[in-house]
Amino acid sequence: MASDSFPTRRHNVGKSIPWDADAEAELKRVPFFIRKLARSRVEKAARERGMERVTMALVEQVKNREMPR
Repeated sequence: MASDSFPTRRHNVGKSIPWDADAEAELKRVPFFIRKLARSRVEKAARERGMERVTMALVEQVKNREMPR
């Protein structure tokens, strides 16, 4: 069966989107060994919301959802 017979929602996985400077600075505060995972989760959230850039507000939303206090 051809792989194109099943529609998928990939949200441009693997393609990075621009980050605001303050959001990028916040990402650099994440421990290096989970930074790649954090980046991918925030970028996925941005794509799901139809955002063209990662903002600090989005980083805070994802952080609060993934790591509630």
